[in-house]
Amino acid sequence: MPASPDHSVWFAADVQPHAPALRSYLLARYPTLPDVDNLVQECLVRVLRAREANAVDSPEGPTALWAPY
Repeated sequence: MPASPDHSVWFAADVQPHAPALRSYLLARYPTLPDVDNLVQECLVRVLRAREANAVDSPEGPTALWAPY
């Protein structure tokens, strides 16, 4: 099922801009990962699906989710 226009606008404005930061994080943390772009795309799809299920109110950048320990 295609995303609704509301979800598409939300995704483009609030989620997709984080893709480059996520990609950079993954490359820095896991330099031998074979296909980082595929993993980034899978992450973005999962966020969109969660939003469609009303499970996401406001995404935060990767630094909020993956703070160094």
